Amino acid sequence: MSGKKIIVLSGGTSAEREVSLKSGSQIHSALIQLGHQVELEDLLTINQINHLKKNVEVFIALHGFEGESGILQDKLTNLGIDYFGQNAQGCINTWNKANCKKILIENGINTPKFLTTKNATIHRGVYRLSQDATDLYQESRDVVAQFIGAKKSCELIFTKG
Repeated sequence: MSGKKIIVLSGGTSAEREVSLKSGSQIHSALIQLGHQVELEDLLTINQINHLKKNVEVFIALHGFEGESGILQDKLTNLGIDYFGQNAQGCINTWNKANCKKILIENGINTPKFLTTKNATIHRGVYRLSQDATDLYQESRDVVAQFIGAKKSCELIFTKG
């Protein structure tokens, strides 16, 4: 590490926000103990980094999409701000697990077999995958209704768990 001020970014809006805040706090403390000039920031939006100067280095302690997808790394690079960790392309390659597996296989790296699935919200989305999922869901309700002798498929309620 150089003599630049280090900004530890933590928090974010993912489901792992609390873990990220704890990680960031511990990293902040450790860097101070090592004699570095450090500042801890709770990042709520990626646009919050626009105030950072080129004379700082960023330690990314964000979990989930904001810290691992490559978007933050790309923005820091475009702003000319140094950061620790993988570059944007490396994050992009590993964020999508199916793409990562494909890259590993193409490069002769052994990896366990895997299955790719698609998820969509039924009855709510106006995008193609959601509409297809809604249609398949309704078709399955019709099949089950016929199988159990229900008068109408709307009499069925599927539950999770």
